[in-house]
Formats: sequence, structure tokens, C-alpha cells
Amino acid sequence: MSLNFTLLVLFIVGLLGIVWGYKRGFARAVSNFIAAIATMFMLGIFLRIYYTYSKGQTIDLIIAIVLLVVFGAIYGILRILVKSVKAISNLPIIAVVDRLLGMVLGAALIVAIFHLIVKASSMGFLGEYGRHILVDVQSDVWLTWIAKYDLLEMFTIWKNELLGKLGN
Repeated sequence: MSLNFTLLVLFIVGLLGIVWGYKRGFARAVSNFIAAIATMFMLGIFLRIYYTYSKGQTIDLIIAIVLLVVFGAIYGILRILVKSVKAISNLPIIAVVDRLLGMVLGAALIVAIFHLIVKASSMGFLGEYGRHILVDVQSDVWLTWIAKYDLLEMFTIWKNELLGKLGN
């Protein structure tokens, strides 16, 4: 029996993701995720403002500035809500649930990264390493199952099953 290096690495990184989720907790991890998305979105808006200003596109500049103000207001409201959730997550019983959900979130993050790596490997972006990963995925039942059902597809399958049961 040969050693499946990809499975071993995924297992070790998966454990690290679970530990990361436990230490961080669900509320704090979601808060950081929202902040990262908001930062990327704001950077895109600022780049759009610079581009429209440098090209003299006044209407697009005004739209970008209005979008910046609206998004800033939405982000401010989300920050207040997330701050409240983080404060509640420190209560004793809720803290346990927060950490358990954090563990699930950590594992889901690792699975999502694995899907990105498998997709990049199948597209040829990772070269020889990608080919080795694809061989490992095809030779292992667990890796094949994880790679076959990405999270979005799993939610779609569950949704269709639930709607099918509700329809009957």
C-alpha cells in the first residue's frame, strides 16, 4: 500500500483548521471574514474612483462615490450587529456553541481550499504538483468523494432533496 501524500496533508491541515476554528470561534471568524470582504470591496471602489477621476468620467465618479457612502453605511450596520453577536458569544453556554460552530467553519474552510487546489490542478495551474494531486485524488475513495461534492453542490443536493420531500 502506497502512502497517499495528499490525503495525509489534507488530514493534518484539516485538524489545524478545526483547532483554528475552536480557538477563534464562529462569531470572531465571521467578523474577520466580513471585514476582509469589505476591505476588498472598498479597495475596488477606491480604484474605480481613481480610474473615473483620472479619465474625467464625472457621472461614473459620482456613482462610485455614492456607492462608497452606501456601502460604508451598510458596513457600519453590519459591524454593530457583529459586535453584538461577539459580545453574546462570550456567555458560557453560547461560548461552547460558538466554538463548536467555529470548528465546523474551520473544517469547511479547509475543504473549500482543497476544492480550489483540485480545480487549479485540473486546469493545469499547479504543474507537476497538480498532476500528483489529481492522481492521489483519483486513487483514494475519500479524496474522490470530497473532491466530487464541493460545498455549493452539496447544498444544492440537500436543497433538492428537501424540496422533493416537501413536494410529496
